[in-house]
Amino acid sequence: MQITTITVRGGAGHFAEIAIERRDSESVVAIEIIKPDSNTMRRAPADDRKALWDLAAGVQETLDGVRGAGGDIRDYFELIERVANV
Repeated sequence: MQITTITVRGGAGHFAEIAIERRDSESVVAIEIIKPDSNTMRRAPADDRKALWDLAAGVQETLDGVRGAGGDIRDYFELIERVANV
C-alpha cells in the first residue's frame, strides 16, 4: 500500500494537501497550502529529510496558527514521510 495524497485541515479554513510527485527517477513531495484568500505550493525532494522537516515546520505553523515545538512539527513530519515513502 502506498499513500499518495493526504489532506490536513487546520484552523480558520486553512488546509494542506500533501502529495508525492514522481518524475523519472526523482520523487518530490509537493504541499499546497490552501487559505481562503490564497494558495501556495512548496516542494522538496522526497529523500531529503532536512527539507521535509522544514516543510513540516511551515505547514505546522500555517495550520496551527503558532510556531510549534519539535513534537508539534513531528506530527506533520510523520504525515509527510508517509507520503514520501522513501
